[in-house]
Amino acid sequence: MQLRDFEVLQKTTTLNESIYYALKKSDDFRFTDKIVRSGISLSSNIIESIDNDTKSNNKVLLSHAKGSCNELKNYIKFGTSKGIIDKKIGKQWLTETDQIVSMLNTLIKSQYNGPDHILSTIK
Repeated sequence: MQLRDFEVLQKTTTLNESIYYALKKSDDFRFTDKIVRSGISLSSNIIESIDNDTKSNNKVLLSHAKGSCNELKNYIKFGTSKGIIDKKIGKQWLTETDQIVSMLNTLIKSQYNGPDHILSTIK
Protein backbone atom coordinates (compact mmCIF):
# COMPACT_ATOMS: atom_id res chain seq x y z
CA MET A 1 0.00 0.00 0.00
CA GLN A 2 1.06 3.59 -0.42
CA LEU A 3 1.72 6.50 1.89
CA ARG A 4 -1.72 8.04 1.18
CA ASP A 5 -3.27 4.93 2.72
CA PHE A 6 -1.97 5.98 6.11
CA GLU A 7 -4.51 8.82 6.12
CA VAL A 8 -7.31 6.36 6.85
CA LEU A 9 -5.24 4.86 9.68
CA GLN A 10 -4.60 8.31 11.19
CA LYS A 11 -8.30 9.17 10.97
CA THR A 12 -9.18 5.86 12.63
CA THR A 13 -6.61 6.33 15.39
CA THR A 14 -7.90 9.83 16.15
CA LEU A 15 -11.48 8.51 16.30
CA ASN A 16 -10.42 5.66 18.61
CA GLU A 17 -8.72 8.10 20.97
CA SER A 18 -11.80 10.31 21.01
CA ILE A 19 -14.05 7.35 21.80
CA TYR A 20 -11.73 6.07 24.51
CA TYR A 21 -11.42 9.38 26.33
CA ALA A 22 -15.11 10.27 25.98
CA LEU A 23 -16.21 6.94 27.48
CA LYS A 24 -13.35 6.50 29.97
CA LYS A 25 -15.53 7.47 32.93
CA SER A 26 -18.62 5.58 31.78
CA ASP A 27 -20.20 3.18 34.27
CA ASP A 28 -21.26 0.83 31.47
CA PHE A 29 -18.03 -1.13 31.24
CA ARG A 30 -19.43 -3.85 28.96
CA PHE A 31 -20.53 -1.31 26.36
CA THR A 32 -17.33 0.71 26.64
CA ASP A 33 -15.27 -2.46 26.20
CA LYS A 34 -17.25 -3.47 23.08
CA ILE A 35 -17.07 -0.10 21.34
CA VAL A 36 -13.36 0.37 22.09
CA ARG A 37 -12.60 -3.17 20.85
CA SER A 38 -14.45 -2.61 17.57
CA GLY A 39 -12.44 0.58 16.99
CA ILE A 40 -9.18 -1.22 17.73
CA SER A 41 -10.20 -4.04 15.40
CA LEU A 42 -10.77 -1.47 12.67
CA SER A 43 -7.27 -0.02 13.15
CA SER A 44 -5.67 -3.47 13.40
CA ASN A 45 -7.11 -4.60 10.07
CA ILE A 46 -5.88 -1.44 8.37
CA ILE A 47 -2.40 -1.91 9.85
CA GLU A 48 -2.33 -5.53 8.66
CA SER A 49 -3.31 -4.44 5.14
CA ILE A 50 -0.50 -1.88 5.08
CA ASP A 51 2.00 -4.55 6.11
CA ASN A 52 0.65 -7.06 3.57
CA ASP A 53 2.29 -7.65 0.19
CA THR A 54 -0.52 -8.96 -2.02
CA LYS A 55 -3.48 -7.04 -3.35
CA SER A 56 -5.89 -9.92 -2.80
CA ASN A 57 -5.00 -10.16 0.89
CA ASN A 58 -5.16 -6.37 1.20
CA LYS A 59 -8.69 -6.43 -0.17
CA VAL A 60 -9.75 -9.05 2.38
CA LEU A 61 -8.17 -7.15 5.28
CA LEU A 62 -9.68 -3.85 4.15
CA SER A 63 -13.08 -5.57 3.87
CA HIS A 64 -12.66 -6.78 7.45
CA ALA A 65 -11.79 -3.21 8.46
CA LYS A 66 -14.96 -1.99 6.76
CA GLY A 67 -16.96 -4.59 8.69
CA SER A 68 -15.37 -3.42 11.95
CA CYS A 69 -16.19 0.18 11.05
CA ASN A 70 -19.82 -0.73 10.43
CA GLU A 71 -19.88 -2.55 13.77
CA LEU A 72 -18.46 0.59 15.39
CA LYS A 73 -21.18 2.69 13.73
CA ASN A 74 -23.80 0.34 15.17
CA TYR A 75 -22.37 0.75 18.68
CA ILE A 76 -22.30 4.53 18.27
CA LYS A 77 -25.95 4.57 17.18
CA PHE A 78 -26.94 2.32 20.08
CA GLY A 79 -24.92 4.30 22.64
CA THR A 80 -26.40 7.55 21.42
CA SER A 81 -29.96 6.23 21.55
CA LYS A 82 -29.45 4.98 25.13
CA GLY A 83 -27.83 8.18 26.37
CA ILE A 84 -24.41 6.59 26.91
CA ILE A 85 -22.93 8.80 24.20
CA ASP A 86 -23.74 12.50 23.93
CA LYS A 87 -25.85 13.12 20.80
CA LYS A 88 -23.53 15.80 19.42
CA ILE A 89 -20.46 13.61 19.88
CA GLY A 90 -22.29 10.58 18.47
CA LYS A 91 -23.25 12.55 15.37
CA GLN A 92 -19.63 13.65 14.91
CA TRP A 93 -18.38 10.06 15.30
CA LEU A 94 -20.94 8.81 12.77
CA THR A 95 -19.74 11.41 10.28
CA GLU A 96 -16.17 10.28 10.86
CA THR A 97 -17.05 6.59 10.44
CA ASP A 98 -18.86 7.41 7.19
CA GLN A 99 -15.68 9.12 5.96
CA ILE A 100 -13.61 6.11 7.00
CA VAL A 101 -15.94 3.70 5.18
CA SER A 102 -15.68 5.88 2.06
CA MET A 103 -11.89 5.84 2.27
CA LEU A 104 -11.90 2.06 2.77
CA ASN A 105 -14.21 1.61 -0.23
CA THR A 106 -11.76 3.58 -2.37
CA LEU A 107 -8.84 1.46 -1.14
CA ILE A 108 -10.78 -1.78 -1.71
CA LYS A 109 -11.63 -0.75 -5.28
CA SER A 110 -7.96 0.01 -5.92
CA GLN A 111 -7.16 -3.64 -5.10
CA TYR A 112 -9.07 -4.85 -8.18
CA ASN A 113 -6.23 -3.92 -10.52
CA GLY A 114 -3.12 -5.92 -11.22
CA PRO A 115 -2.07 -9.54 -11.61
CA ASP A 116 -3.12 -10.61 -8.09
CA HIS A 117 -6.80 -10.12 -8.79
CA ILE A 118 -8.82 -13.08 -10.11
CA LEU A 119 -10.47 -10.96 -12.82
CA SER A 120 -7.05 -10.32 -14.40
CA THR A 121 -6.69 -14.05 -15.17
CA ILE A 122 -9.95 -14.29 -17.13
CA LYS A 123 -9.65 -13.71 -20.89
